[in-house]
Amino acid sequence: DNMVQDILDEHQEIHRYFQTLYDQDNLSDHLDRLGRALETHVRKEEREFFPLIQEHCQEDTLKLIERTLSHH
Repeated sequence: DNMVQDILDEHQEIHRYFQTLYDQDNLSDHLDRLGRALETHVRKEEREFFPLIQEHCQEDTLKLIERTLSHH
C-alpha cells in the first residue's frame, strides 16, 4: 500500500513539473529536476513496483492488468 501511494505521489509530482514547464525563470534547472524525477520514478517502477506486482498477483489478475493497460 505504501509503495502504491509513493508511485501515485510521484506521478502527481511529475505531472506538476510538466504543468509548470512554461512558468519557469530557469528552464534548464526545471528540466534537470524533471529528468531526475522521471529517472528515479521509472527505476522504482521497474526494480521495485513491477516485481512486487508480478510476485503477488495471480495470473488472471496479471492478464486483467495487461488488457486494461493495452486499451490506454
